[in-house]
Amino acid sequence: MIQTPLSSPSLLSRTRAFLASRGLRPRTARGQHFLVDPRVRDAIVAAAGITPGRMVVEIGPGTGVLTEALLQAGATVLAVELDRDLAAALTETLGSHPGLTVRVADALRVDFAAHYGDHPERGRIRVVANIPYYITTPLILRLLRCREVFEALYLTVQREVAERISASPGGKAYGALTLACQYRAEARPVLAIPRGAFYPTPEVDSTLLRFDLLDAPRVAVASEARLFAVIRAAFSQRRKTLRNTLLHGGWPAAVLDAALEACGIAGGRRGETLALEEFARLSQALPARNTPDSDRDIREGYPTARADGETDSESDFAVARQGDGIAMTERLFHTAKDEEIKAGQVTDVYFLRTLEILKRQGVTKRAVAEVILKSFPPGWSWGVLAGIEEAAALLTGLPVTVHAFPEGTLFGAMQPVLMIEGRYIDFAHYETALLGLLCQASGVATKAARCKKAAAGHPVVSFGARRMHPALAPMIERNAYLGGCDGVAVVKSAELIKVEPSGTMPHSLILMLGDTVVAAKAFHEIIDRAVRRVVLIDTFGDEKMEAVRVAEALGPDLYAVRLDTPASRRGDLVGILREVRWELDLRGFHHVRLFVSGGLDEDEILRLNSVADAYGVGTCISNAPVLNFSMDIVEVDGVPVAKRGKLSGRKAVYRCAGCGRLQVVPAAVPRPDCCGGEPTSLLQPLVQDGRLVRTLPDVQTIRQQVLADLERVAL
Repeated sequence: MIQTPLSSPSLLSRTRAFLASRGLRPRTARGQHFLVDPRVRDAIVAAAGITPGRMVVEIGPGTGVLTEALLQAGATVLAVELDRDLAAALTETLGSHPGLTVRVADALRVDFAAHYGDHPERGRIRVVANIPYYITTPLILRLLRCREVFEALYLTVQREVAERISASPGGKAYGALTLACQYRAEARPVLAIPRGAFYPTPEVDSTLLRFDLLDAPRVAVASEARLFAVIRAAFSQRRKTLRNTLLHGGWPAAVLDAALEACGIAGGRRGETLALEEFARLSQALPARNTPDSDRDIREGYPTARADGETDSESDFAVARQGDGIAMTERLFHTAKDEEIKAGQVTDVYFLRTLEILKRQGVTKRAVAEVILKSFPPGWSWGVLAGIEEAAALLTGLPVTVHAFPEGTLFGAMQPVLMIEGRYIDFAHYETALLGLLCQASGVATKAARCKKAAAGHPVVSFGARRMHPALAPMIERNAYLGGCDGVAVVKSAELIKVEPSGTMPHSLILMLGDTVVAAKAFHEIIDRAVRRVVLIDTFGDEKMEAVRVAEALGPDLYAVRLDTPASRRGDLVGILREVRWELDLRGFHHVRLFVSGGLDEDEILRLNSVADAYGVGTCISNAPVLNFSMDIVEVDGVPVAKRGKLSGRKAVYRCAGCGRLQVVPAAVPRPDCCGGEPTSLLQPLVQDGRLVRTLPDVQTIRQQVLADLERVAL
């Protein structure tokens, strides 16, 4: 095995500068240790046998050091990066290379078979990656199941993991992970990599492993589920004999003894001494167990790595069954996976039937379709466009060209906000998902903008994610923030939009401690002082007296009191707020703000503005009315056409720089005049022939533009 030297100062400096110039830093919690040794980089490319035209998947490209070398060797690279900031930086630096596609995705959820479809190189593609340490085991075992796509994997892993994968029977490193890899591949170490080859320096050395994927599993068994149930049981208690571990695993003694004798395997051996072939024979001789999990099948991620590097043998082979086949993952929540949405599987069935007819008839006409809103919900006259970033993620990679308004644009009815062009059979089945991404996101953003507009400068925090499915929480709160909210409550949402989550205490803290002031003091003593002290005052007593008690207890450290008074106790909320303000001011607590939450919308905010200082808005934003966009064909093979009630032909939309007015005109006519300001085209290129061609702004930038544009409109 090749030995390698330490890192290159020049590449290390370049990596640090790359990150610093973009305000980034390594996220070690995500396993981000970036390759900074050019000799290691070149050795990996050489070991992987990269030649011009070779198709490669790189997982976790990070700063692009290995990516660049792969491209220079002539590879066509699909770079899968979970970190949006790093993916954007990689697109900025290498995105112009024709051989590179950057996909922002979790590699554990990418359907590579669907991505490559019927590509002629399918089955000969290689994975070359410095994979993040924290997903090493599940990712390897997932990739091993992709023989129809990949022929070989060249993966940089922790040295200890490499030793376990390549171990032989009888050693301490030999275990369930060894057998799971042997079942589908021939694995061997090809390059020793010292820890100094990475920045920041990890605590362990690494090894480049080569996996040659087998065309069929190494051993033939009637039940793959039972094979791995036997393996799981055998390694559940490594110090016990094979017979005892399998008894503990649920097989009756008489049945077990008969199977061991039939296979010629001594029950006194330990599991770590059995080869894969012996486990296969034993699983063939044993029946299914009479246990609650006897019908489980292997999940794609098999052994789960613990923090200490060993496998959690009680959950080594978490399983999920689908008929007689092997399920990729067990669906814990009733939501579509990223790869299912990306593959166009979240679609109305009539689109699939339309495609079947068109393909059978040989109809490959090109179409232009536009996304347009016919009317707003009652009382609304404008909307905030959101969901464009997700729409771009959906449509990138399809053979289509897309023009769209910038995300965050304020728009009116009958204005096409997005236009897609290509063969209709290539994008028809994406209409359902595309409209879903735009309709709900724009509804949330618009409702948030209306609340922020109503608040007249007072802070508004999104509190409503708990009313919706948790899978939607980041989407809801991103768009609430985009629409103008000053903060969001859910931790994961805040992390994704790079803000600190907002929120201090629930009623439950006060109920558990028994008193408002006791809870306030505990919060003050324990929670980081960077978090503003906002105390809930309506759990037990009268709001004005609780406010005084809390203010006297915390003094100048109290930032605000929050009133979340239920409707059954409110009476005149404006009157209650005036009483609280009076009592606080009378005692010199002029600095304490009044924060109101619970059942608020823009109308209630307008009513409370004279007495409230800030608002927590929940259900009215998270459950905002969707904006009912439709997607309609307006041109077929260059000929304007539309269904009844729609305007045919391509269109252009211009915004006057002077007054902000939007005008819709046929695409072929000159730019219209307005009040003298220079008109700007809003349907800007987003995707060109499947490639993202627009730099997408971050949500903070979009939000600032939304807040500026809100000055032009009225509720």
